[in-house]
Amino acid sequence: MAAAPVPPLGILPIARPEPRRRAAGICGQFKLRTQNLAESRSIFPIFPRYGPPYRHHRTTGSEPMPTEYIIPYADDGHAEGDPPSRDVIEFDEQIDRFIFSFWKVTLPHVDVAFELSWVLGCLRKFRAPFQLDVERRDKLIKAIADAAVSVVRRLPNYQPGNIIVCMSAVAVIVEHWAEDEQQQEAHHPHRIEDAWLHVRMFERDLRNISDYAWLQQRKAQRQQEVVRDLVATAIGQVGAEKVAA
Repeated sequence: MAAAPVPPLGILPIARPEPRRRAAGICGQFKLRTQNLAESRSIFPIFPRYGPPYRHHRTTGSEPMPTEYIIPYADDGHAEGDPPSRDVIEFDEQIDRFIFSFWKVTLPHVDVAFELSWVLGCLRKFRAPFQLDVERRDKLIKAIADAAVSVVRRLPNYQPGNIIVCMSAVAVIVEHWAEDEQQQEAHHPHRIEDAWLHVRMFERDLRNISDYAWLQQRKAQRQQEVVRDLVATAIGQVGAEKVAA
């Protein structure tokens, strides 16, 4: 009988189990893990009230094993509360649009008079159906302050004092949205009315500035067209004289 081969120095032989015993051990471990996974409630933290997303019934014979789904329906609510209504979502989206629009005014390539007049017009037409939270109130007021600084720099011919007063009126309106009825009644009723008037006057001035700039642009375009026609006519006459000569 031949002797077993000796492994090289430094390499230890590895005892390998028989194929059938090894396959049975792997199947047993897999079955145990899947069983624990299906029966455990701690691995489904998003379903604290309902446990695993499904449960199997034990059957006998060759009958198919039915599956009972216990995932809650949408109208059952959520563990952290019911989802927001459509009105709340639209209110939040409008506040986010205001924040974005005032931030857009600070961009260097944007027409300040046109963009700010547009967002002020949208703000005058908006009525807050819900109370604004403190966090987004502060974000919106910060965006308004940044827009005011940009307008003062970009419109040097407009009085800076009027810009500060009118943009402060916009901030007063935002603070009014974040106050409850008791806080709103503590202020004089002229406070919010004067704020709306300042916003409307400032919007009108910005529209006038934007319209005047558009008129000047059209005037310059007409002048360029006249100069272009004169140059084309002069070039044509010079070419005709050279051909005649």
